[in-house]
Amino acid sequence: MRALVAPRGGHLRGRGRHPMEVSSVAERTCSIPDCNDPHLARGYCNRHYHAWKRYGDPLATKYVSVEERFWAKVDRRGPDDCWPWRAALHHHGYGAFGVDSRHRAGYAHRVAYELLVGPIPDGLTLDYQCHNADPSCSGGHACQHRRCCNPAHLEPATNRDNILRGESPSAGNARKTRCSAGHPFDTANTYVRPNGVRGCRACHREEVKRAQARRRGGSS
Repeated sequence: MRALVAPRGGHLRGRGRHPMEVSSVAERTCSIPDCNDPHLARGYCNRHYHAWKRYGDPLATKYVSVEERFWAKVDRRGPDDCWPWRAALHHHGYGAFGVDSRHRAGYAHRVAYELLVGPIPDGLTLDYQCHNADPSCSGGHACQHRRCCNPAHLEPATNRDNILRGESPSAGNARKTRCSAGHPFDTANTYVRPNGVRGCRACHREEVKRAQARRRGGSS
């Protein structure tokens, strides 16, 4: 067992830990077979960790392009099939891919679209046509279509259009053409509240009249 060495000042490193715990951490080595270098992070030594961080592969010995790294993580099936992302996911179910180590991981389906189609127009998001065509999928974080990286299944759309095509409560309310009282949601009868929700002018007028009646009754 490697002996613990006290630095200047006479205090052992790893203050607050049991000496056996500090020793076991210090003796941990790289998980790559036949590599006995000290562990740095994610199971790798310094050399293999930085190869993984830069190229996506701890055994990489030369530069690997972004395209090569990306498509190695995608199950590219037929042209009309979904292309599932096979690597890390964001917490809400979308594929996560880092173009380089200096930036936070972005969305895999957006990278796929930009690699094969081109830039996504400003102000637009990508809508999953494969999800829209699957009535059995209820959406949400467990939706398997969020892993799809086939650009043929991705259509640029406004955020509003994207919501309207879904099955969420927001989408259902946005598709309504009448309020709960049956008044039409047309241009003349509709206003938008500060929170972005549509309001019915006819219902609002009736509520104002009821409030005025209650105040008159209370003052008599």
